[in-house]
Amino acid sequence: MSDCRFVAADATSPATLFLREHESCQCATLTAEQASQLHRHFARYLAIQPAWQPGAWELTARQYVGVIVLEDLRIQIEPKVNLQNLFYMLTYAYDLADFRQEAATLTPSEEIFEFIVIIFLRQVEQLVQRGIYRAYITEEENQPYLRGRLLLADHLQRNAVHVQRFYQRTNEFTADVLENRILRYTLNLLARFEYREPGLRQQIRRVASAFAEVSPVPIAPADCDRVVYTRLNLTYRPRINLARLLIQHLSLEGAQGSTQFASYLLDMNKVFELFVARFLASHFTDDPSVQVEIQPDIWLDSDRQEKGIPDIVLRRESQPYLVLDTKYKTFHGMPDQADRNQMVTYCHTLGLSRGLLIYADDHAIDHRANFKGILLSARSLALHGALNAFKERCQQFAMQFVARL
Repeated sequence: MSDCRFVAADATSPATLFLREHESCQCATLTAEQASQLHRHFARYLAIQPAWQPGAWELTARQYVGVIVLEDLRIQIEPKVNLQNLFYMLTYAYDLADFRQEAATLTPSEEIFEFIVIIFLRQVEQLVQRGIYRAYITEEENQPYLRGRLLLADHLQRNAVHVQRFYQRTNEFTADVLENRILRYTLNLLARFEYREPGLRQQIRRVASAFAEVSPVPIAPADCDRVVYTRLNLTYRPRINLARLLIQHLSLEGAQGSTQFASYLLDMNKVFELFVARFLASHFTDDPSVQVEIQPDIWLDSDRQEKGIPDIVLRRESQPYLVLDTKYKTFHGMPDQADRNQMVTYCHTLGLSRGLLIYADDHAIDHRANFKGILLSARSLALHGALNAFKERCQQFAMQFVARL
């Protein structure tokens, strides 16, 4: 166990505590109140307990990377993987192909959250400069004044008593559409964070002011998938994909305007799973006979009571060919019993004779074992090293995998 790296506050930045995912450190700078806040609000992401040294605390990061912001302290959980490689993975995992080249500009001293925020802000600024999207919205409303087309039958039915109202259909050319609501909501969330980059918070508020006529309604990540793209709003797609990435992993608690309990944390288990699936899918785009299913539901029993969700199922001509499971962990000679049993169950259910486990391990793995007629293999996809080397390794991994088909 090592001591946590601590950087004291200065005129532009709050105090920052650094640690790495899946590692423990001892910290003597946390107050009892800060430790209590971490335990109450962030125990899922960060384990904390008293250390042997009086007044010190032992912190253990889990599989999440990103930032936790308390009232007067930032805790930065750094990934084991190179930051450039991590952002490259995110561009596949979260459909951010437009920003793939940005990975090369990320430096080790930067923070992944602020890096994504700056890209998003720059993209929205460009949108504002060109003019935000507007569309005709058709609504039916019952108002004390007539400004649209009177719907006579509905008007007579609804306003037999309230004769001073008009039930009507209106068509309004407005910026208050889902696309802009998503961007405004994201900007409003981001404006509540404290940042290391001087002036970033003020810049976010300035850009958000361009959406003043847009309704400030709550947005869920699933709302980003409801946007229907046409040639008129196609430029919004990469911005909304970035917004989804921010909304999905950003958490704010406390009173309006407070940054007391804030976090932006990426689950590396999920990032690795989505990256492998979507990187692999990109290599089948020219072959429509092969489909890559991500987390499909399958019934494990004939009564359709027990459901399984494998990470990836490959189909050829609509028939399952291979089931894969990703493991963001080190391989220790053979798959864990639970992982092995799960894969054998998936293979039996899908009628497959083999399955593949993919580990985020820096060492080459070529493990094979037979379980009741099912060949279970394990391979690795190392995430370390320089970005160009990582890209080449991913290409080789995918090509070798495709060759087996």
